[in-house]
Amino acid sequence: MPAIYMAENVSAHGGKAYMYYWTKESGDPRLGACHAVELPYVFGNPYYTYVTAGEYDEALARRVRKMWVAFAKTGNPSIDDYPWQPYDASTRATMVLGETTHMENDPLAARRELVTPLLPYLFSKRFMPLFSE
Repeated sequence: MPAIYMAENVSAHGGKAYMYYWTKESGDPRLGACHAVELPYVFGNPYYTYVTAGEYDEALARRVRKMWVAFAKTGNPSIDDYPWQPYDASTRATMVLGETTHMENDPLAARRELVTPLLPYLFSKRFMPLFSE
């Protein structure tokens, strides 16, 4: 949720933010597609077998690395076959990266809407300016 609010604020103030949702699950079923599980793909390291379980998707890894390099060079992670729209609060355009790669508006919208009213109770006061109007 902090990443979503940061992207909304960047967009609302004239900047461009690009959001992604990683869906390729780790090799450990307890972890699923958890935070940072994409790093072996971003950095081209198939040897983190606790993440990849020996099922490293080289095509996905190449695609993700191209996107990260494009972002570093131009500020836009779009690559030839995968145009990446900037995130904003109206469309919530998000690149889904996993078994398939595609743009989707507001993935997991129901979860986001469910959690939003709880945010003041979940984060410390230090983070609360992110969630105020």
